[in-house]
Amino acid sequence: MAFDPLSWAFGFTATRFALNLGDCLFRSDFRTRLHSAAREWSEKLPSSVVTPPESVFTELPGSLDDYELPARAHLQSVLINKRRVPSKEEWLDALMENWHRKREVLGSDANVFFQQSEESAREYLADLAEMMFRVCVQDTGLFQSSALHQLGKLEQMQTQIMVTQSNIINEIKLQRLNKQNHFGPHHAQSRAFVPNILNPALLTLPALCFLNHVVCVDGPTDLISGVLRTRQTWIGIGGTPVEEARYVPPSPEVVPERLDTLLAGWNEAYSTLDESPKEDVVIELALFHHGFVSLHPFEDGNGRVARCVLDYQAGALLGVRHPLRLKRQGPYYEALFAADQDNLSEMIQLISRSAGI
Repeated sequence: MAFDPLSWAFGFTATRFALNLGDCLFRSDFRTRLHSAAREWSEKLPSSVVTPPESVFTELPGSLDDYELPARAHLQSVLINKRRVPSKEEWLDALMENWHRKREVLGSDANVFFQQSEESAREYLADLAEMMFRVCVQDTGLFQSSALHQLGKLEQMQTQIMVTQSNIINEIKLQRLNKQNHFGPHHAQSRAFVPNILNPALLTLPALCFLNHVVCVDGPTDLISGVLRTRQTWIGIGGTPVEEARYVPPSPEVVPERLDTLLAGWNEAYSTLDESPKEDVVIELALFHHGFVSLHPFEDGNGRVARCVLDYQAGALLGVRHPLRLKRQGPYYEALFAADQDNLSEMIQLISRSAGI
């Protein structure tokens, strides 16, 4: 199932956790009926605005925490509390909110459905909201479960969430301890005291694989995370063919060797960077960051891994004690694409500004 309206309504991508939550609160056929209704709606759209249901019920890259989505949060609350059937207007508000967000983020790269006028889009999405509503009212018993029964189910889900969060938080705490106790490449004793999960002075493939697995936990690519990719991939808007891709990373056959070279070069340079001017350090950070992202060694999560590594590199070499949050500091993707054309100045400026240099 490439998309899942129920998981989307919950505020999640269609991950294993979201699917489990849906099955916990509703029968599996409820999700299937929502899915079929969305397909039917898409097939009835006129050719001038046709769009696959995936474009409506899947998330853009990045964190949902970066956006205000009050209508979706309200729809989520209605579905999870299950005190009543969510109305057509509540579905429509969430769908229009999502339409505006994708239109804003994708801009001219958005497909024709997100390029049309707001009035026209509202008309089509009202039809979709009506179909979602009708699926819900087909079995109102789904929304009349006893509070005690629901509490038991939610407690089970809460336990699963806590286990996942606990594992991740423990690893993050160890990484932060590593960052706080790093005194430079010549302090072997202090480094031996700190668990070597992500050591900026000695980046290793196992550490990066572990980090990739952490950032992809409960994501669509969870099962294939933590290992180097084995297929050719490319960068572009969802569904873009390789011929129209904005960037095509190296073939998977050359990834291991090139990644070894990148890590070896960084580890060798680190001993001199420890005492280098900050401007020189930033240049090396930009070179490594772009080198890693452009190599795209993992199936998913490459940007998140690269930005996490950069945070620890900047902490060790520049004394930065806060996340750089490059995606919130400026045109991050434009800087990456400029670096693809051998123009590293935008990435250098972005890192400098984020680090407060």
